[in-house]
Amino acid sequence: MTASPQTIRLFIGTPLPEPLQECIGPIYQHRAQWEAEIPHRMVWVAPDRCHLTWLFLGNVPQTEVDSIRTRLTQALENQASPILKLHQTVFWPNPRIPKLWVWLGFDEGGNTTKLAHQIRGALPEYPEKKAFKPHITLARLKTSSQQCPKPIISPQLISRLQIPAQTWEIQQVYLYQSTLTPQCAVYESLASWDLG
Repeated sequence: MTASPQTIRLFIGTPLPEPLQECIGPIYQHRAQWEAEIPHRMVWVAPDRCHLTWLFLGNVPQTEVDSIRTRLTQALENQASPILKLHQTVFWPNPRIPKLWVWLGFDEGGNTTKLAHQIRGALPEYPEKKAFKPHITLARLKTSSQQCPKPIISPQLISRLQIPAQTWEIQQVYLYQSTLTPQCAVYESLASWDLG
């Protein structure tokens, strides 16, 4: 949904750092090869646009932005940097009806999830319907809603699309404005917070 002139589209996230972007690079550079093997259109996320989403707020009145900044500042004060292990790529919800191709995070110690709950708790008027499951979206797939009798993504292809596991110390949180364009969403940072 496009934001009205009085609202802006917001989310809270953390961009993937450059060393981890480089891990995605080889697969992204050969995306035409993968598209030829997957019988559905893939909309790729460029490595420098990949991010972890803590909370999607949607279209928010511009008058609320200052309050959101203030409450996030309070919620993120003295918060430690959580460690997230990005350990495998998977097709969500499953290879029969894939909607997303994601790099899945393993939350060692549960601190990443605790931070997500801290952020969401600070903004209860923007409830998230889904439980927090740390991941990086690498591509979106345009598929039929009808389940196929056999997986359309073969186990062999899934194996070839794996990225070596990486450990990520998350050091910042950002409040982003997202502007939709015909090509892609454009992100602008409105505020950021360092984690200790």
